[in-house]
Amino acid sequence: MEQLGDDGSGHSPIHGFAYDGYPIMGPFQDYDTLAVSCWKARDFSASSVTGCSDGTRSCLLKDPYDYTKGTTTTTKVGPSLTGTVTSQSGNTIYVTSGAYFEDYYLDTACAAMGGEHLDANNGHDHDGIGYHYHLTADLNGIPTFPYAPGPKYYGCLQGGSQSCGTSYLYGAGLGSTTASYGTGTSTCGTTTAASDKKCLGYAFSANVPTAAPTGAPYINPPTRLPTTIPPTRMPTVAPTIQITPIVQFDTALSLGGLTSATLDDLGKQAIIDGAAQAMGIDGSNIAIKSVSFTRRRLQRSLLDLTATYTASVEFTVTVNAIDFASTDGTSVYNTLTTDLQESVTSGALTSYIQDAATSYGSTTLASATATGVTVSTAIINNPPTAAPTKGPAKTNGFPVGGIIGIVIGGVVLIGIIIALIFCCSKQSGGSNTTTPRYDKVAGADTGNGKSVELPQAVAVYPQTNTANL
Repeated sequence: MEQLGDDGSGHSPIHGFAYDGYPIMGPFQDYDTLAVSCWKARDFSASSVTGCSDGTRSCLLKDPYDYTKGTTTTTKVGPSLTGTVTSQSGNTIYVTSGAYFEDYYLDTACAAMGGEHLDANNGHDHDGIGYHYHLTADLNGIPTFPYAPGPKYYGCLQGGSQSCGTSYLYGAGLGSTTASYGTGTSTCGTTTAASDKKCLGYAFSANVPTAAPTGAPYINPPTRLPTTIPPTRMPTVAPTIQITPIVQFDTALSLGGLTSATLDDLGKQAIIDGAAQAMGIDGSNIAIKSVSFTRRRLQRSLLDLTATYTASVEFTVTVNAIDFASTDGTSVYNTLTTDLQESVTSGALTSYIQDAATSYGSTTLASATATGVTVSTAIINNPPTAAPTKGPAKTNGFPVGGIIGIVIGGVVLIGIIIALIFCCSKQSGGSNTTTPRYDKVAGADTGNGKSVELPQAVAVYPQTNTANL
Protein backbone atom coordinates (compact mmCIF):
# COMPACT_ATOMS: atom_id res chain seq x y z
CA MET A 1 0.00 0.00 0.00
CA GLU A 2 2.91 2.35 0.68
CA GLN A 3 4.24 1.79 -2.84
CA LEU A 4 0.84 2.79 -4.25
CA GLY A 5 0.49 5.76 -1.92
CA ASP A 6 -2.66 4.23 -0.43
CA ASP A 7 -2.52 6.11 2.89
CA GLY A 8 -6.15 7.11 3.48
CA SER A 9 -5.78 10.61 2.12
CA GLY A 10 -8.51 9.84 -0.42
CA HIS A 11 -10.13 6.99 -2.35
CA SER A 12 -7.79 4.02 -2.69
CA PRO A 13 -6.08 3.48 -6.06
CA ILE A 14 -6.34 0.31 -8.13
CA HIS A 15 -4.43 -2.63 -6.66
CA GLY A 16 -5.29 -5.10 -9.40
CA PHE A 17 -8.11 -6.60 -11.48
CA ALA A 18 -10.52 -9.44 -10.77
CA TYR A 19 -11.08 -12.36 -13.16
CA ASP A 20 -14.23 -10.67 -14.49
CA GLY A 21 -12.21 -7.59 -15.50
CA TYR A 22 -13.40 -5.17 -12.81
CA PRO A 23 -10.74 -3.29 -10.79
CA ILE A 24 -9.89 -4.16 -7.20
CA MET A 25 -9.13 -1.06 -5.13
CA GLY A 26 -7.62 -0.69 -1.68
CA PRO A 27 -9.51 -0.40 1.63
CA PHE A 28 -10.32 3.33 1.61
CA GLN A 29 -13.64 4.63 0.29
CA ASP A 30 -12.78 8.27 0.95
CA TYR A 31 -10.52 10.42 3.09
CA ASP A 32 -9.83 8.44 6.28
CA THR A 33 -12.94 6.32 5.61
CA LEU A 34 -12.72 2.55 5.21
CA ALA A 35 -14.96 0.61 2.85
CA VAL A 36 -17.22 -1.65 4.94
CA SER A 37 -17.97 -5.27 4.10
CA CYS A 38 -21.62 -6.15 4.78
CA TRP A 39 -20.89 -9.86 5.24
CA LYS A 40 -21.31 -10.61 8.94
CA ALA A 41 -20.31 -13.55 11.12
CA ARG A 42 -23.23 -15.71 12.24
CA ASP A 43 -24.49 -15.90 15.79
CA PHE A 44 -24.86 -19.66 16.34
CA SER A 45 -26.93 -19.38 19.53
CA ALA A 46 -30.35 -21.03 19.43
CA SER A 47 -32.15 -17.71 19.90
CA SER A 48 -30.52 -16.15 16.82
CA VAL A 49 -32.12 -16.26 13.37
CA THR A 50 -28.72 -17.33 12.00
CA GLY A 51 -28.07 -19.88 14.76
CA CYS A 52 -28.61 -23.58 15.23
CA SER A 53 -30.93 -25.25 17.73
CA ASP A 54 -28.08 -26.64 19.81
CA GLY A 55 -25.84 -23.58 19.56
CA THR A 56 -23.15 -25.40 17.56
CA ARG A 57 -22.13 -25.64 13.90
CA SER A 58 -24.88 -28.17 13.20
CA CYS A 59 -26.76 -26.21 10.54
CA LEU A 60 -26.18 -24.11 7.43
CA LEU A 61 -28.11 -21.13 6.17
CA LYS A 62 -30.45 -22.01 3.31
CA ASP A 63 -29.55 -18.77 1.59
CA PRO A 64 -26.72 -16.64 3.01
CA TYR A 65 -27.90 -13.79 0.75
CA ASP A 66 -31.27 -13.90 2.60
CA TYR A 67 -30.74 -15.24 6.10
CA THR A 68 -34.47 -14.87 6.87
CA LYS A 69 -35.09 -18.11 4.93
CA GLY A 70 -33.74 -20.04 7.89
CA THR A 71 -31.33 -22.93 8.24
CA THR A 72 -30.95 -26.55 7.22
CA THR A 73 -29.18 -29.31 9.12
CA THR A 74 -25.84 -30.70 7.98
CA THR A 75 -24.73 -34.30 7.66
CA LYS A 76 -21.76 -33.55 9.90
CA VAL A 77 -21.33 -31.15 12.80
CA GLY A 78 -18.56 -28.58 12.37
CA PRO A 79 -15.77 -27.79 14.81
CA SER A 80 -16.57 -26.41 18.25
CA LEU A 81 -16.94 -22.64 18.40
CA THR A 82 -14.42 -22.58 21.26
CA GLY A 83 -11.98 -25.09 19.78
CA THR A 84 -8.90 -24.94 17.59
CA VAL A 85 -7.75 -26.56 14.35
CA THR A 86 -4.31 -26.92 12.80
CA SER A 87 -3.81 -25.52 9.33
CA GLN A 88 -1.87 -27.24 6.55
CA SER A 89 1.09 -25.04 7.39
CA GLY A 90 1.01 -26.17 11.02
CA ASN A 91 -0.53 -23.03 12.52
CA THR A 92 -3.11 -23.26 15.31
CA ILE A 93 -6.34 -21.37 14.50
CA TYR A 94 -9.12 -20.52 16.95
CA VAL A 95 -12.31 -21.42 15.12
CA THR A 96 -14.76 -18.92 16.59
CA SER A 97 -17.60 -17.77 14.35
CA GLY A 98 -16.04 -16.27 11.25
CA ALA A 99 -13.26 -18.83 10.83
CA TYR A 100 -15.14 -20.71 8.07
CA PHE A 101 -16.80 -19.84 4.79
CA GLU A 102 -20.24 -20.98 5.98
CA ASP A 103 -20.02 -18.76 9.07
CA TYR A 104 -21.08 -15.68 7.07
CA TYR A 105 -24.30 -14.08 5.85
CA LEU A 106 -25.14 -10.88 4.00
CA ASP A 107 -26.49 -8.08 6.19
CA THR A 108 -28.94 -6.62 3.69
CA ALA A 109 -29.65 -3.57 5.87
CA CYS A 110 -25.95 -2.72 5.81
CA ALA A 111 -25.69 -3.18 2.03
CA ALA A 112 -28.70 -0.89 1.51
CA MET A 113 -26.99 2.00 3.34
CA GLY A 114 -24.72 2.80 0.40
CA GLY A 115 -21.75 5.11 0.79
CA GLU A 116 -18.82 3.16 2.18
CA HIS A 117 -21.08 0.10 2.75
CA LEU A 118 -20.42 -2.46 0.01
CA ASP A 119 -22.84 -4.73 -1.85
CA ALA A 120 -23.10 -8.53 -1.88
CA ASN A 121 -20.04 -8.79 -4.16
CA ASN A 122 -17.88 -6.58 -1.90
CA GLY A 123 -17.96 -3.68 -4.34
CA HIS A 124 -19.98 -0.67 -5.48
CA ASP A 125 -20.26 2.09 -8.08
CA HIS A 126 -20.13 5.76 -7.05
CA ASP A 127 -19.02 9.22 -8.13
CA GLY A 128 -18.51 8.23 -11.74
CA ILE A 129 -15.67 5.84 -10.89
CA GLY A 130 -17.54 2.84 -12.27
CA TYR A 131 -18.08 -0.48 -10.55
CA HIS A 132 -15.09 -1.70 -8.52
CA TYR A 133 -14.30 -4.11 -5.71
CA HIS A 134 -12.53 -3.18 -2.45
CA LEU A 135 -10.02 -4.94 -0.25
CA THR A 136 -11.73 -4.78 3.16
CA ALA A 137 -10.24 -4.47 6.65
CA ASP A 138 -11.32 -3.25 10.08
CA LEU A 139 -9.99 -0.22 11.96
CA ASN A 140 -7.12 -2.33 13.32
CA GLY A 141 -6.01 -3.25 9.81
CA ILE A 142 -7.24 -6.85 10.09
CA PRO A 143 -8.77 -8.09 6.78
CA THR A 144 -12.52 -8.72 6.89
CA PHE A 145 -14.50 -11.30 4.90
CA PRO A 146 -14.69 -11.66 1.93
CA TYR A 147 -11.38 -9.73 1.87
CA ALA A 148 -11.58 -8.89 -1.87
CA PRO A 149 -14.21 -9.70 -4.55
CA GLY A 150 -16.72 -12.28 -3.48
CA PRO A 151 -18.29 -14.54 -2.72
CA LYS A 152 -19.56 -14.05 -6.32
CA TYR A 153 -18.14 -12.06 -9.20
CA TYR A 154 -20.14 -9.00 -10.15
CA GLY A 155 -19.41 -9.43 -13.86
CA CYS A 156 -19.26 -12.19 -16.42
CA LEU A 157 -16.43 -14.64 -16.88
CA GLN A 158 -15.15 -15.21 -20.39
CA GLY A 159 -16.24 -18.61 -21.63
CA GLY A 160 -18.28 -19.20 -18.49
CA SER A 161 -21.55 -21.09 -18.62
CA GLN A 162 -23.20 -19.25 -15.73
CA SER A 163 -25.17 -16.02 -15.91
CA CYS A 164 -23.40 -12.77 -15.11
CA GLY A 165 -23.14 -12.11 -11.39
CA THR A 166 -23.60 -15.76 -10.41
CA SER A 167 -20.09 -17.21 -10.72
CA TYR A 168 -18.57 -18.08 -7.36
CA LEU A 169 -14.95 -17.34 -6.63
CA TYR A 170 -14.60 -20.26 -4.24
CA GLY A 171 -16.19 -23.30 -5.84
CA ALA A 172 -19.81 -24.45 -5.59
CA GLY A 173 -20.80 -21.53 -3.41
CA LEU A 174 -22.77 -20.98 -0.24
CA GLY A 175 -26.18 -22.30 0.66
CA SER A 176 -25.92 -25.86 -0.67
CA THR A 177 -28.27 -28.09 1.29
CA THR A 178 -26.00 -31.09 0.71
CA ALA A 179 -22.92 -29.35 2.09
CA SER A 180 -21.41 -30.61 5.30
CA TYR A 181 -18.60 -29.85 7.69
CA GLY A 182 -15.62 -32.18 7.73
CA THR A 183 -12.96 -33.45 5.37
CA GLY A 184 -15.25 -34.60 2.53
CA THR A 185 -14.30 -36.86 -0.34
CA SER A 186 -11.52 -34.75 -1.87
CA THR A 187 -8.08 -34.16 -0.46
CA CYS A 188 -8.39 -30.68 0.96
CA GLY A 189 -5.90 -28.29 -0.58
CA THR A 190 -5.84 -29.94 -4.01
CA THR A 191 -7.18 -28.37 -7.19
CA THR A 192 -10.32 -30.52 -7.07
CA ALA A 193 -11.05 -29.48 -3.49
CA ALA A 194 -12.13 -25.99 -4.58
CA SER A 195 -15.37 -27.44 -5.97
CA ASP A 196 -15.93 -29.82 -3.06
CA LYS A 197 -18.03 -28.11 -0.39
CA LYS A 198 -17.04 -30.80 2.11
CA CYS A 199 -13.58 -29.24 2.39
CA LEU A 200 -15.07 -26.64 4.69
CA GLY A 201 -12.57 -24.10 5.89
CA TYR A 202 -10.17 -24.93 3.08
CA ALA A 203 -12.19 -23.36 0.28
CA PHE A 204 -9.53 -20.70 -0.21
CA SER A 205 -6.52 -23.02 -0.16
CA ALA A 206 -6.57 -24.52 -3.65
CA ASN A 207 -3.74 -22.31 -4.83
CA VAL A 208 -1.79 -22.16 -1.57
CA PRO A 209 1.75 -23.61 -1.93
CA THR A 210 2.32 -26.82 0.02
CA ALA A 211 5.78 -25.79 1.22
CA ALA A 212 7.67 -22.65 2.08
CA PRO A 213 10.16 -21.31 -0.51
CA THR A 214 13.65 -22.73 -0.13
CA GLY A 215 15.44 -19.42 -0.64
CA ALA A 216 14.93 -15.71 -0.55
CA PRO A 217 13.78 -14.11 -3.79
CA TYR A 218 16.52 -12.50 -5.88
CA ILE A 219 16.14 -8.79 -6.52
CA ASN A 220 18.29 -7.09 -9.12
CA PRO A 221 20.25 -4.28 -7.45
CA PRO A 222 19.97 -0.79 -8.95
CA THR A 223 22.55 0.04 -11.60
CA ARG A 224 23.28 3.44 -10.10
CA LEU A 225 22.51 5.40 -7.01
CA PRO A 226 19.88 8.10 -7.24
CA THR A 227 21.24 11.61 -7.57
CA THR A 228 19.99 14.51 -5.55
CA ILE A 229 20.19 18.02 -7.02
CA PRO A 230 21.02 20.56 -4.32
CA PRO A 231 19.00 23.77 -4.19
CA THR A 232 20.45 26.66 -6.17
CA ARG A 233 19.62 29.22 -3.48
CA MET A 234 18.30 29.40 0.03
CA PRO A 235 14.66 30.28 0.55
CA THR A 236 14.06 33.98 1.13
CA VAL A 237 10.83 33.56 3.11
CA ALA A 238 10.47 31.53 6.29
CA PRO A 239 8.01 28.63 6.01
CA THR A 240 4.51 29.05 7.39
CA ILE A 241 3.60 26.53 10.09
CA GLN A 242 -0.07 25.51 9.97
CA ILE A 243 -1.36 24.50 13.40
CA THR A 244 -4.82 22.92 13.47
CA PRO A 245 -7.26 22.95 16.38
CA ILE A 246 -7.85 20.10 18.81
CA VAL A 247 -11.56 19.20 19.15
CA GLN A 248 -12.88 17.50 22.30
CA PHE A 249 -16.39 16.68 23.48
CA ASP A 250 -18.15 14.30 25.87
CA THR A 251 -20.80 11.81 24.81
CA ALA A 252 -23.43 9.83 26.72
CA LEU A 253 -24.54 6.71 24.81
CA SER A 254 -27.66 4.81 25.92
CA LEU A 255 -27.68 1.05 25.35
CA GLY A 256 -30.48 -1.43 25.87
CA GLY A 257 -30.74 -5.22 25.84
CA LEU A 258 -27.61 -5.99 27.87
CA THR A 259 -27.61 -9.42 29.48
CA SER A 260 -25.73 -8.45 32.65
CA ALA A 261 -24.73 -5.45 34.72
CA THR A 262 -21.03 -5.95 34.17
CA LEU A 263 -18.89 -4.85 31.26
CA ASP A 264 -15.31 -6.06 30.99
CA ASP A 265 -12.51 -4.43 29.01
CA LEU A 266 -13.41 -6.36 25.85
CA GLY A 267 -16.98 -5.09 26.07
CA LYS A 268 -15.76 -1.52 26.51
CA GLN A 269 -13.45 -1.96 23.54
CA ALA A 270 -16.40 -3.19 21.46
CA ILE A 271 -18.29 0.03 22.27
CA ILE A 272 -15.22 2.10 21.42
CA ASP A 273 -14.78 0.29 18.09
CA GLY A 274 -18.46 0.68 17.22
CA ALA A 275 -18.51 4.41 18.01
CA ALA A 276 -15.22 4.96 16.18
CA GLN A 277 -16.56 3.20 13.09
CA ALA A 278 -19.73 5.30 13.21
CA MET A 279 -17.71 8.54 13.26
CA GLY A 280 -14.96 7.36 10.93
CA ILE A 281 -12.16 7.88 13.46
CA ASP A 282 -9.63 5.66 15.20
CA GLY A 283 -10.51 3.96 18.47
CA SER A 284 -7.54 5.65 20.14
CA ASN A 285 -9.48 8.94 19.87
CA ILE A 286 -12.13 7.66 22.31
CA ALA A 287 -11.76 7.17 26.07
CA ILE A 288 -14.56 5.71 28.22
CA LYS A 289 -15.14 7.70 31.42
CA SER A 290 -17.89 5.70 33.14
CA VAL A 291 -20.54 3.00 32.67
CA SER A 292 -23.74 2.82 34.74
CA PHE A 293 -26.45 0.14 34.60
CA THR A 294 -30.21 -0.04 35.23
CA ARG A 295 -31.96 -3.39 35.67
CA ARG A 296 -35.18 -4.19 33.86
CA ARG A 297 -37.45 -7.22 34.34
CA LEU A 298 -39.28 -8.58 31.33
CA GLN A 299 -42.14 -11.03 32.01
CA ARG A 300 -42.85 -13.35 29.10
CA SER A 301 -45.16 -15.58 31.09
CA LEU A 302 -46.05 -16.26 34.72
CA LEU A 303 -43.11 -18.64 35.02
CA ASP A 304 -40.68 -16.85 32.77
CA LEU A 305 -39.02 -13.76 34.16
CA THR A 306 -36.10 -12.41 32.19
CA ALA A 307 -33.86 -9.61 33.40
CA THR A 308 -32.13 -7.29 30.98
CA TYR A 309 -30.18 -4.14 31.60
CA THR A 310 -29.78 -0.72 30.12
CA ALA A 311 -26.51 1.13 30.32
CA SER A 312 -25.33 4.70 30.01
CA VAL A 313 -21.79 4.86 28.65
CA GLU A 314 -19.97 8.17 28.94
CA PHE A 315 -16.89 8.67 26.83
CA THR A 316 -14.70 11.51 25.60
CA VAL A 317 -13.80 12.07 21.95
CA THR A 318 -10.58 13.94 21.18
CA VAL A 319 -9.45 14.52 17.59
CA ASN A 320 -7.10 16.78 15.69
CA ALA A 321 -8.77 18.68 12.88
CA ILE A 322 -5.79 17.90 10.66
CA ASP A 323 -7.07 14.29 10.48
CA PHE A 324 -10.05 15.70 8.60
CA ALA A 325 -7.98 17.98 6.34
CA SER A 326 -9.63 20.93 8.08
CA THR A 327 -8.66 23.93 10.14
CA ASP A 328 -12.24 24.55 11.30
CA GLY A 329 -12.78 22.82 14.64
CA THR A 330 -16.51 23.62 14.70
CA SER A 331 -17.03 21.95 11.32
CA VAL A 332 -15.21 18.82 12.50
CA TYR A 333 -17.33 18.72 15.68
CA ASN A 334 -20.57 19.05 13.69
CA THR A 335 -19.52 16.28 11.31
CA LEU A 336 -18.59 13.83 14.07
CA THR A 337 -21.68 14.41 16.19
CA THR A 338 -24.01 14.25 13.18
CA ASP A 339 -22.49 10.95 12.02
CA LEU A 340 -22.80 9.49 15.53
CA GLN A 341 -26.43 10.55 15.96
CA GLU A 342 -27.41 9.31 12.50
CA SER A 343 -25.77 5.94 13.17
CA VAL A 344 -27.98 5.55 16.25
CA THR A 345 -31.12 6.44 14.29
CA SER A 346 -30.29 4.14 11.36
CA GLY A 347 -29.27 1.20 13.53
CA ALA A 348 -25.75 1.19 12.10
CA LEU A 349 -24.15 1.79 15.52
CA THR A 350 -26.06 -1.18 16.91
CA SER A 351 -24.65 -3.40 14.14
CA TYR A 352 -21.13 -2.05 14.69
CA ILE A 353 -21.22 -2.71 18.44
CA GLN A 354 -22.76 -6.18 18.08
CA ASP A 355 -20.22 -7.17 15.42
CA ALA A 356 -17.34 -5.97 17.57
CA ALA A 357 -18.81 -7.71 20.63
CA THR A 358 -19.07 -10.97 18.68
CA SER A 359 -15.49 -10.59 17.53
CA TYR A 360 -14.27 -9.99 21.09
CA GLY A 361 -16.55 -12.62 22.64
CA SER A 362 -18.46 -10.14 24.80
CA THR A 363 -21.79 -11.89 25.52
CA THR A 364 -23.12 -8.92 27.51
CA LEU A 365 -23.41 -6.89 24.29
CA ALA A 366 -24.48 -9.70 21.96
CA SER A 367 -28.03 -8.29 21.71
CA ALA A 368 -27.34 -4.73 22.83
CA THR A 369 -28.99 -1.89 20.92
CA ALA A 370 -28.01 1.77 20.77
CA THR A 371 -31.14 3.70 21.78
CA GLY A 372 -29.93 7.27 22.12
CA VAL A 373 -26.96 9.59 22.33
CA THR A 374 -26.30 13.07 23.68
CA VAL A 375 -23.18 15.14 23.17
CA SER A 376 -21.71 18.07 25.05
CA THR A 377 -20.59 21.39 23.64
CA ALA A 378 -17.21 21.10 21.98
CA ILE A 379 -14.02 22.35 23.57
CA ILE A 380 -11.96 23.64 20.67
CA ASN A 381 -8.35 24.53 21.30
CA ASN A 382 -7.23 26.93 18.60
CA PRO A 383 -3.45 27.36 18.86
CA PRO A 384 -1.89 30.44 17.21
CA THR A 385 -1.07 30.01 13.53
CA ALA A 386 1.86 32.48 13.64
CA ALA A 387 4.60 33.67 16.00
CA PRO A 388 3.51 36.19 18.69
CA THR A 389 3.45 39.79 17.47
CA LYS A 390 3.71 41.41 20.93
CA GLY A 391 7.00 41.96 22.69
CA PRO A 392 9.85 44.50 22.74
CA ALA A 393 9.41 46.97 19.89
CA LYS A 394 12.32 47.27 17.52
CA THR A 395 13.72 50.23 15.56
CA ASN A 396 15.88 49.36 12.56
CA GLY A 397 16.49 45.95 14.02
CA PHE A 398 17.61 47.24 17.46
CA PRO A 399 15.41 47.23 20.60
CA VAL A 400 14.11 50.61 21.80
CA GLY A 401 15.13 49.66 25.33
CA GLY A 402 18.74 49.32 24.19
CA ILE A 403 18.68 52.77 22.59
CA ILE A 404 17.24 54.37 25.75
CA GLY A 405 19.96 52.72 27.83
CA ILE A 406 22.67 54.08 25.56
CA VAL A 407 21.24 57.62 25.76
CA ILE A 408 21.02 57.56 29.56
CA GLY A 409 24.55 56.17 29.81
CA GLY A 410 25.84 58.92 27.51
CA VAL A 411 24.21 61.67 29.62
CA VAL A 412 25.71 60.23 32.80
CA LEU A 413 29.14 60.03 31.19
CA ILE A 414 28.97 63.67 30.03
CA GLY A 415 27.99 64.73 33.55
CA ILE A 416 30.97 62.88 35.00
CA ILE A 417 33.33 64.57 32.51
CA ILE A 418 31.97 68.06 33.33
CA ALA A 419 32.38 67.39 37.04
CA LEU A 420 36.00 66.31 36.56
CA ILE A 421 36.79 69.44 34.54
CA PHE A 422 35.25 71.66 37.23
CA CYS A 423 37.25 70.03 39.98
CA CYS A 424 40.51 70.31 38.05
CA SER A 425 39.96 74.00 37.38
CA LYS A 426 39.53 74.66 41.14
CA GLN A 427 42.83 72.93 41.91
CA SER A 428 44.77 74.92 39.29
CA GLY A 429 43.60 78.34 40.72
CA GLY A 430 42.13 79.45 37.52
CA SER A 431 39.12 80.55 39.42
CA ASN A 432 40.58 80.64 42.94
CA THR A 433 40.35 84.13 44.64
CA THR A 434 42.41 83.13 47.69
CA THR A 435 45.82 84.89 47.82
CA PRO A 436 48.57 82.31 47.40
CA ARG A 437 51.09 81.99 50.25
CA TYR A 438 54.70 83.02 49.59
CA ASP A 439 57.76 81.86 51.48
CA LYS A 440 61.17 83.52 51.60
CA VAL A 441 63.95 81.42 50.35
CA ALA A 442 67.13 82.18 52.36
CA GLY A 443 70.29 82.89 50.46
CA ALA A 444 68.62 83.68 47.16
CA ASP A 445 70.53 86.84 46.57
CA THR A 446 69.84 88.86 43.48
CA GLY A 447 72.83 91.05 43.90
CA ASN A 448 70.98 94.00 45.34
CA GLY A 449 70.76 92.63 48.86
CA LYS A 450 67.14 91.65 48.58
CA SER A 451 65.65 88.19 48.86
CA VAL A 452 63.29 86.86 46.18
CA GLU A 453 59.85 85.68 47.28
CA LEU A 454 58.69 82.56 45.35
CA PRO A 455 55.29 80.83 45.33
CA GLN A 456 55.17 77.68 47.42
CA ALA A 457 54.16 75.60 44.45
CA VAL A 458 57.33 76.54 42.47
CA ALA A 459 60.33 74.30 42.83
CA VAL A 460 63.36 75.91 44.56
CA TYR A 461 66.74 75.47 42.94
CA PRO A 462 69.87 75.07 45.09
CA GLN A 463 71.42 78.26 46.43
CA THR A 464 73.39 79.96 43.65
CA ASN A 465 75.15 83.26 43.44
CA THR A 466 73.90 85.08 40.40
CA ALA A 467 77.18 86.86 40.12
CA ASN A 468 78.72 83.61 39.05
CA LEU A 469 76.13 83.03 36.27
